[in-house]
Amino acid sequence: LLAAQALLEAYPPQLAGGEADVAVLKPEYASKESAVPIATQASDPIRAAWHYAEQWVRSGHKGFSVCIATANGSSVSVEAILQQKPSGVNADVLTGDYFLKEKTDSVVVADISTVKGFEFMLMIVCGLGDGVFPPKGVPAAEHWREAMRLYVAITRGRDEVRFIYQNTPSPFLTAMADKIQFQTWEAPPAPEPLVTPIVEPVVEPVIEPVVEPVVEVKVEKESAPATPVEQKRESDLNREPLADFFDRFRPEVLNGILVMPIPKGATQWELARALGQHQTAVSIACQGLEYFTPPNRPLPDHIIRGVCDYFRCVPNIISLNRSALTP
Repeated sequence: LLAAQALLEAYPPQLAGGEADVAVLKPEYASKESAVPIATQASDPIRAAWHYAEQWVRSGHKGFSVCIATANGSSVSVEAILQQKPSGVNADVLTGDYFLKEKTDSVVVADISTVKGFEFMLMIVCGLGDGVFPPKGVPAAEHWREAMRLYVAITRGRDEVRFIYQNTPSPFLTAMADKIQFQTWEAPPAPEPLVTPIVEPVVEPVIEPVVEPVVEVKVEKESAPATPVEQKRESDLNREPLADFFDRFRPEVLNGILVMPIPKGATQWELARALGQHQTAVSIACQGLEYFTPPNRPLPDHIIRGVCDYFRCVPNIISLNRSALTP
């Protein structure tokens, strides 16, 4: 709501007589707190949107709790979004009777003009690049109407809102820059197709027997087997950082409270692994503590304690020689 309010302050509605009134929800009236919206730059916006939607579903949420909406159906169509749906994920177009279809396992795909009246735990809005939304050709005096459409889409998200854009962000995202977080996402490379080698038949030539001269062969001394220290060094090179830490320190239950061993200065990735959570969930917990940092930066002790409290456990923060943990 803070981001949505910043958008309307930059593009205030200019309602004329006869138009319906717009109810603007004030942030202080919200019944709960949610994560700070995240604007993601991606070379493939649709693939990025499905990446976050699939993460959400695999973390245990129902499919209909997430909606992928396009801000510009001409640039990013609903059909194009559905065509890039990952295998193993169900999806369906949002209609007025959507919730009567009992497709709770299907991710919702829609145009932002059709999401009014619905609510989703995760709202993902695509097509928010400069020149894409507001669309080219729309007079500057009418940009407030497009901002109102985006405002409605933002307020459909109950727990988390993500904006996806390519190249340069929309001026609407720039207007909300103080209330949202920016990041980038790169699609992982697609696996190379397997190529079956062509094996040609081998024709063995007829070889005359050759009498080889007797040559004295010197047998070199076999190299000594690797020492235990060398074997350990080779094993360490193939071992993931912090693996020894999680092998040595195990969770404990004291007085009914789960105590989790956490390395001092753990990053969001390391903390997520220690807690058995997804990194996105740990990031949301950090945002709830008003702490914003990339997932590979060390976290201070008080943030680690706050995140552990979010997941209903207590940390046992252990100092380590982290340089020795890097392979």
